Amino acid sequence: MVARKLWLVLLLVSLVPSAAVAELNIVFLDANKAILETDEAKEFTEDLEEELKPQLDSVKALNDEMEALQNRLQKEEAILSESQRQLLVSDIRAKRARRDGQLQLLQQIQQQEVQRLLEKFAPRLEEVVEDLIALESYDAVLYFNRQAVFYVNPLRDITRKATEKLNNL
Repeated sequence: MVARKLWLVLLLVSLVPSAAVAELNIVFLDANKAILETDEAKEFTEDLEEELKPQLDSVKALNDEMEALQNRLQKEEAILSESQRQLLVSDIRAKRARRDGQLQLLQQIQQQEVQRLLEKFAPRLEEVVEDLIALESYDAVLYFNRQAVFYVNPLRDITRKATEKLNNL
């Protein structure tokens, strides 16, 4: 959706004479970054990490147990019977599956919470963008994602301004 809008803007800009384009005041905003770098979002992230710490500790413990079992398997491989070796391999696989399941669940929780935070901030960001448009006389504000855009001139990136204004709301 954002890519379609960007292409539409680029198409429209390409149709306008170059002298008129030079006069346009077009800026870029990484909305997610603007929100996630606010003081409130940083505090939210710290609280979430603290809330998920027991689950993260469980994942770390499973990793440590797997590593110990793998080390034991490598060290004692010559003296282990086939059934003992298979039992160790099976135990490692079971722990890996538990760890992967826990990691996936933690990632889902984190993604859901970040999405909830972004949705919570969306109206405030819209207000900030409208204020910046009025204050700075921008002709267009294009939202972008850092992974989707190769380069944005830092002078045209208003992400930091938006973050500062969100912090002051």
